[in-house]
Formats: sequence, C-alpha cells, structure tokens
Amino acid sequence: MRRFFHFIAIPLFLVQLTYQAAAQGSQTVNNGAATTAVGFPGTGCYYSWVNDTPGIGLAASGAGGIPSFTAVNTGNSA
Repeated sequence: MRRFFHFIAIPLFLVQLTYQAAAQGSQTVNNGAATTAVGFPGTGCYYSWVNDTPGIGLAASGAGGIPSFTAVNTGNSA
C-alpha cells in the first residue's frame, strides 16, 4: 500500500507544482484616468473579489474580472 501511495502522490505533487497562479501586473494611473480592466486566467473558475477602499473608484466587491474604473486619489501620495 505504501508503494501505491508513493506511486500516486509523488506525480500528483509534481504536477501541482507546474500549475501556479498567474500574478496580475500592477497598474499606475493618474488621478481621473481610467484603469485597464483585469481579466483572470483559466476556465471553469469563479472569481470573487473585495475592495476595502471603494473611495478609489472601484466598487466594494464584484465577481469575475475587475472592470475598468476611473481612478480617484484625493490624497497627497500615490
């Protein structure tokens, strides 16, 4: 039984290492400019996201990709 476990577990672990999440690149936009929409890769996956700072112009939550929005920065820093 132990050999069978190693025979199955090790290849599954190695395959899992090749499927890593693709990180999204960052965006820098000026105040009042539109951001570029962000699409998440893959099929058959459901993405749900939240934003704890909706004052920047992005909705507080959503599902699927992140749509383009007008960036709002009323502060003194980027």
